Amino acid sequence: MSAVAAPVSRARGALLGLAVGDAVGFPSLYHRGIRAGGRRAWSMGVTADEQRVTRFGTPFSMRGGFAPWAPTDDAEAAAVGALLVLGLGDDDRGPAARWAALMSQEAWGSVAERGALANLANGLVPPASGTDNPHAEDDSAVPRVVPAGIRHAGDPDAAAALAVVLAEVTNGRDGVWAASAVAAAVAVAVGGGGMSEAVAAGAARMEPDSWIRRNLDRARVVVARHQDLPTALPELVEEVAPATYSHGSIAPETVPLAFVIAEACEGDVLGAVTLAAAVHRQADSMPAIVGALVGAVAGAEAIPTTWRERVDELAGTCVPAVGGQRLTELADRLAASWPAVPDGGGAAALAPAHVASDS
Repeated sequence: MSAVAAPVSRARGALLGLAVGDAVGFPSLYHRGIRAGGRRAWSMGVTADEQRVTRFGTPFSMRGGFAPWAPTDDAEAAAVGALLVLGLGDDDRGPAARWAALMSQEAWGSVAERGALANLANGLVPPASGTDNPHAEDDSAVPRVVPAGIRHAGDPDAAAALAVVLAEVTNGRDGVWAASAVAAAVAVAVGGGGMSEAVAAGAARMEPDSWIRRNLDRARVVVARHQDLPTALPELVEEVAPATYSHGSIAPETVPLAFVIAEACEGDVLGAVTLAAAVHRQADSMPAIVGALVGAVAGAEAIPTTWRERVDELAGTCVPAVGGQRLTELADRLAASWPAVPDGGGAAALAPAHVASDS
């Protein structure tokens, strides 16, 4: 980076970068069709298979309504997380009940999220609502905990602890460790750290010999064998995210890939998310995770205005309760909750010396 981004800019960059990554992933094209009054075209696949047609249909509406670059599920999950973090201490209900209330208004979500809602309705509470779940180890909780990293900028331990509370509502084991890792990484980055230090803080929150930690170690070995990340990408996918499962949003696959991509692309938000989007099986969530990490280091100014103005305001496509929320305003509110310091230095002044100096 040519200059060190200010803490508030990094806070904004984390959420805006996440939204850009969400928008470029091809699944968002289908998510946008949920409320547009058109067809998402899945039914066309049956006929296409019968007729041996290789080109598949994409969402469309003769009446319009598809905003080409609007973020959807991941950015809206981050907004939900921000509202949960901002409401801590102001609501007698726990995070699980407050999350369920935000998700109750005809919201669409992942298998883990829908399963958790059913579990909560049937009387289960965290962590059972997340562990007794067919997708306990997916990455649904990761976007939700990025605001925890912003709230506790410079304090990865506090960010990771809060992330566990937020993640256990919907996930268990590797799904929770992934969320904890990303929150810690964001906390270091927003607090003034560089990407390598942020990734190291995230890796430290992964249980030793866990699925997610083994994949991160494997990914690092692959990257070290190649001259650059684009060259390593084919082998990375083969080693870390093979097509052995029907869903690509499995946390032990997406988060290790996100970490090595973010580390290789420090400061280049658009380059990082477009490279992440090239990993098509993980395109529903991994570009958003990469965008949050790189944006937290590079700051909002590293994201071109043409992108910022298209992803800032949320439509409430998947989560109607957050429609109209602006990510920059949520980031500013989270930053306003940072403890005051005498010199007005914000998160960077609060961060440990080794964090604040590494950029």
